[in-house]
Amino acid sequence: MNKTLIVLVAVCLVSAHAFVKRDAPAAAPADANYLENIQKKFQDFTKDFNSQITNTFNPEAMKKQLNSIAESVNKAMSEMKGQPAAA
Repeated sequence: MNKTLIVLVAVCLVSAHAFVKRDAPAAAPADANYLENIQKKFQDFTKDFNSQITNTFNPEAMKKQLNSIAESVNKAMSEMKGQPAAA
């Protein structure tokens, strides 16, 4: 009984596999250059990423921002020194 059940399941699986394989679409010829397309997309991504990183970590802008922060902290400290201590 078990052997016939196993044979029946195997026949059903083979039939289902053949049916699914028959209905599967053929590979498009445009996909032949998929490696070149991926490489081009990766190059574009790296160029965009590099430009964004360069703009984000611009040394001149960072220097200006750090100087403004230092000036504001220095101003706040000098104002605190001029005021009497709170009780």
